[in-house]
Amino acid sequence: MSSSTRVLFLITIIVVVLTSSFLLNGSLGLIEKSTCDEPIKDIDGKDRMRTEDERMECLRIAAISEAMKNHDVNAKETCDEIYNNAVSNKDYKLKANMCYTEIAKILVDSTICEKIENTGKIFSGNKVTREACKIQVDHIDNALNNKQKICTVVFVIPILFVAAVLLTERRKNKKE
Repeated sequence: MSSSTRVLFLITIIVVVLTSSFLLNGSLGLIEKSTCDEPIKDIDGKDRMRTEDERMECLRIAAISEAMKNHDVNAKETCDEIYNNAVSNKDYKLKANMCYTEIAKILVDSTICEKIENTGKIFSGNKVTREACKIQVDHIDNALNNKQKICTVVFVIPILFVAAVLLTERRKNKKE
């Protein structure tokens, strides 16, 4: 191995290690559910507890974080906690529905959409409904399946073709 190849190899290893540590250390802004019960700094720098609205929003973000880490059970349980608080505040039902929709899209799991309660309330011009959730998840699922087909056509088939040509050439050379 030449010295320039060794240097390139070491640089690649360093980049992989640094990228892995960056992703594994939660440097992406992902939060844990327990964070939502911790005090936060006020504008004056004083510690204070989150309001219930702030806590519900924090839980929604925590559920998204869990879904991004592919922890589907934790994500569902966190959205369930928001939904269970909807008894005391009807706006939380909408927040829970949004939570279920977001984690369903991240996890590409339309069964999560079944947890959405159709309230008829409109948020930002869109109803948060089971049907809308399922349609969005199906679009994502179809896009991912088509992406895999494209990768097969663009990468796998040409590699198989090249391998077949090389094997054929090798057999011809052996016969000669």
